[in-house]
Amino acid sequence: RRKVAAYVQQICMQALVEAAARGVDSIQWNFSYPTAFSQEQKLAFEATCRDGLNNAYENSGFNIDTNIDVEIWSESKASAFYFNKLNNSGTNFTNGAICIDIGAGTTDISIISGQPGRIIYHTSVQYAGRYMFKPIYDNYALFAGSDKAAGTQRNDFEERNALIDTDMRLHSEDYIKDLAFKTGQEDIKNVLQGTQFATAGLFYYLGQILNVLHAVGQYEEKTLPDVFVGGNGSRVFNWITGGVNPNDNPYLSVLEKMLADASGLEYGKKFRLNFSHYPKVEVASGMIMSKPNNADEFFDEERINFELFNEHAKDEFICNSVLAGGEFFEDDKKLDAATFISVHDMSDGISIKTLDEFTKFIKCFNDAPKLWADGIPFDDDAADELIRDVNSFFVSCKGEIEKKIFLEPVFIVELKALMEMFNYNG
Repeated sequence: RRKVAAYVQQICMQALVEAAARGVDSIQWNFSYPTAFSQEQKLAFEATCRDGLNNAYENSGFNIDTNIDVEIWSESKASAFYFNKLNNSGTNFTNGAICIDIGAGTTDISIISGQPGRIIYHTSVQYAGRYMFKPIYDNYALFAGSDKAAGTQRNDFEERNALIDTDMRLHSEDYIKDLAFKTGQEDIKNVLQGTQFATAGLFYYLGQILNVLHAVGQYEEKTLPDVFVGGNGSRVFNWITGGVNPNDNPYLSVLEKMLADASGLEYGKKFRLNFSHYPKVEVASGMIMSKPNNADEFFDEERINFELFNEHAKDEFICNSVLAGGEFFEDDKKLDAATFISVHDMSDGISIKTLDEFTKFIKCFNDAPKLWADGIPFDDDAADELIRDVNSFFVSCKGEIEKKIFLEPVFIVELKALMEMFNYNG
């Protein structure tokens, strides 16, 4: 947290210098935090931001006597505000919507329903670009060339990924353009299928959330919602489609199938993903652009918690819980995939014994009509190994309530574990 505080102060100082150079005499400050932050983390982060601002003002001499105007939002709220006005629309949420902001480590999710549309649920999962791009990163030489890939080889996983991230920011457009000349190769198809599978897992989980919200009457629409995608990780869709325009691409029909099968909702109009024009700026833009006409009720945290958790709405840990997405056990008590897990549950200890929902997901994926290769192999031995890996993770969480920033849904843990196990090149 001390490093975060130093970083915030430095950024604020640089912003003040830019503002002073342009003759600005007042500033509206906006900060955002991951949706999964606990109440304590939110308060600590807000204090860090305000301290950083005060220090920056004092050290720069910029309007020291001016009251500092600060707003602090969750990332899921901010990105939803951005997508509401995408393409200068009055509102994009007349048919229900899912907004996902895919970063490197986390994906922020907002579910919108009703007339006029309002956020009925928001969450954050620690599953994002790092896993969706894993098949590509593990086979980087196929796309960047063996010489460049050799330059990214490091024993340290994080260091290696940081080098590839840097190279991707500079050259990914070239690699994607070149992809169209390579998609006939079996090794390329296997890698693209791995990325397709990783992304399909997120959409299946989104479908599970819709299923539960529809069952309790929170998601009112009967058909699949519009999906809005942003964040730096959204470029993964250009890879899934083989380097061509993501919209109306048959390889994305798999994602629609995942959403439909997991949610149980009807197919509506033609499925289309709506992409941000400037990935990674959605949160910043959402906090400063014009608000929805129903801004006061568009995001009402107290109402969201009460409608979903009723008498438990005052319990911070319950309100920050995540949908399990997979069957699990607390001691010998069996709980189904529609259960919400809190940090208390993970700290007390949970485990899995079967992979019924996850196996259903794999079958759903393999039965999809437009895969890059022949599907994901998954036999009894792989299932046993996956169960061991998942339970090993849950054991590591036991008693760690103060250290768990992000809760891990059972389904997402299973998906991440399989991604780590699988060899996407043969």
